[in-house]
Amino acid sequence: MKFTKMQGIGNDYVYVNCLKEEVKNPSETAKIVSDRHFGIGSDGLILICPSDQADFRMAMYNADGSEGAMCGNGIRCVGKYVYDYGLTDKTQISVETKSGIKYLDLTIEDGKAVKIRVNMGKPERCAKKIPILTDKEEVKSEKNKHYTGFAAMVGRPNVGKSTLTNALIGEKIAIMSDRPQTTRNKIMCILNTDNAQIMFLDTPGIHKPHHKLGQYMVRAAE
Repeated sequence: MKFTKMQGIGNDYVYVNCLKEEVKNPSETAKIVSDRHFGIGSDGLILICPSDQADFRMAMYNADGSEGAMCGNGIRCVGKYVYDYGLTDKTQISVETKSGIKYLDLTIEDGKAVKIRVNMGKPERCAKKIPILTDKEEVKSEKNKHYTGFAAMVGRPNVGKSTLTNALIGEKIAIMSDRPQTTRNKIMCILNTDNAQIMFLDTPGIHKPHHKLGQYMVRAAE
């Protein structure tokens, strides 16, 4: 199997061109290649496939073998891959995913894609699809009301949880590093707006622990 390893702000995947070859068991392959001790080491496996609805189709599998719907950093790397390897000469491409067709804008310098912007589409407001516990069908703000709530950043190591937390708060509170698993305890940050107070909780990455520190971090994220 020929592969390319790529990363977007540290969110790394193994990429395979399935326009030329077939990965027969992508779920099992994802678990093997993602192992950071005995495999290639990655957050998962992304297959670049043909599509009847878009320029390309992205199939992504997490490190545990489960199939994911969408990854913003992953799809940006898909854009660079298909342009740099000559699979397209377009600077605006469409990519089919399990969460719909996404559209990418590529910035080209010296024949290479150096910047990729993805349109993630409209935010989901249906309470059941988010999902969120509420007696309302749709989540939306109302005038003259004040809202409070918690938002937990939960996911695999090194996927950008701390980066997102800092961006939302506007301060460098959570540790950011190219090295995975630098967040080892829960970190609470509070964002105040004119009509809301949101408590963001940054958590250690959830993974299969191989030592006592890893076990502690997984417990801290629960």
